[in-house]
Amino acid sequence: MKIDILYDVPVRLGEASDLKPELDNFSFNNSYTTAQIPILIGDFHPVLRDRINLFLLHKASDGLKDLSSMAKAFKTWVVWLVDKKIDPFSVPRVKYKSPTYGFRQHLIERINEEKSLKTSTANSYTLVIKGFYETLYDDGILDKSNFYRHKISTINGYRELQSSDLAIRVNRPVDNNLTPLSHETQLKALNLLQGQTKNFQLVFKLMIFCGLRLSEALSFPCRLIKEELFPNDSSKIIKGINIGPSHGVNTKFGADRELFMTVRLAHEILDHEYSFNLSLIREDYIERKCLTSKITPLFLNKSRKHYSKSAFYSAWARFKSLYKKTYHHEFQHGPHDLRSTFATNFVEVALHSSPDSIDTCIETVRLYMGHQSIETTLKYIRFVNKRKTANNVAEIMDRYIFDVFKEIA
Repeated sequence: MKIDILYDVPVRLGEASDLKPELDNFSFNNSYTTAQIPILIGDFHPVLRDRINLFLLHKASDGLKDLSSMAKAFKTWVVWLVDKKIDPFSVPRVKYKSPTYGFRQHLIERINEEKSLKTSTANSYTLVIKGFYETLYDDGILDKSNFYRHKISTINGYRELQSSDLAIRVNRPVDNNLTPLSHETQLKALNLLQGQTKNFQLVFKLMIFCGLRLSEALSFPCRLIKEELFPNDSSKIIKGINIGPSHGVNTKFGADRELFMTVRLAHEILDHEYSFNLSLIREDYIERKCLTSKITPLFLNKSRKHYSKSAFYSAWARFKSLYKKTYHHEFQHGPHDLRSTFATNFVEVALHSSPDSIDTCIETVRLYMGHQSIETTLKYIRFVNKRKTANNVAEIMDRYIFDVFKEIA
């Protein structure tokens, strides 16, 4: 008999009475409700079949209305188990024989090779199987750590979610996640930025004008802006600012890199650092933290705490709302789009400067963006879709300011 799903099986849900005599009839304490659930049928492991159907019954008892997708996940899993002759209750020596990790690999092959399954569907299947093994663990049948392990997944750079190593990574097309701000949107956003808090303004500008990630901008210390780095000529940019863990900046992969900054933005940061309000906040911060050093974060909020990602995201939501109210259309961007904007602007100017050396342009952008892989940088080249470059880094930087931002930094 093939493995299948029998739909709309009627069940009663309620609180059962205690069974007193051995032959006493089963009854409910009070009233019960009726529901219809799907169950798995077929000639396969009888204990597994009973446990799966009991799991579905428990989910119905918990109030879950539509169990059809869950039943489909179990059917897909059981068909694979039977085909591969895998015992769902045993711990294999190799992962491809595992009822969980092996099934995960099977789903990945269906996604990438057969193109017969979406990643979102595959992840919903692994969640069902993970939940099933959690129930088996709670009932004392097996140790769930032999079948999957918990991990923390970070979403959007700041939201942490409980996940597991059964989760399948969503691979998006390389250029589809690039949504830099158009030049018109940049000007509108920068104009609107003037009414925001100084913390939000400066973090925003460090991302859009220097290409910093949010965590890098939040940890940027003022002491990196040294007097000797300011240009003596007509250049409007400061070069030679090094960032990384050794400089107090939380860079991705813990890698050091150089960035450049407009003179105007540097003065804004220095003005903020030595402002009267921040001085008062800093004194309280040092006292509360019992710090021996007077080196403090550049961004502190009114509650004398480090300006956090969550605080920035809250301000970002308010900024989007204000943008819509002011300009009557949506600001459909996330914070990381500021960094994408920096990169695409940088690439546009660099590719227009000279037709001779595209390799120099790619490597320059890679270094200033802090990309480990050249492939990550190439997506910006493809996005801009131009074939001009620059040999002189300083010239690229000056053109970046004068041609793109018109000294609004």
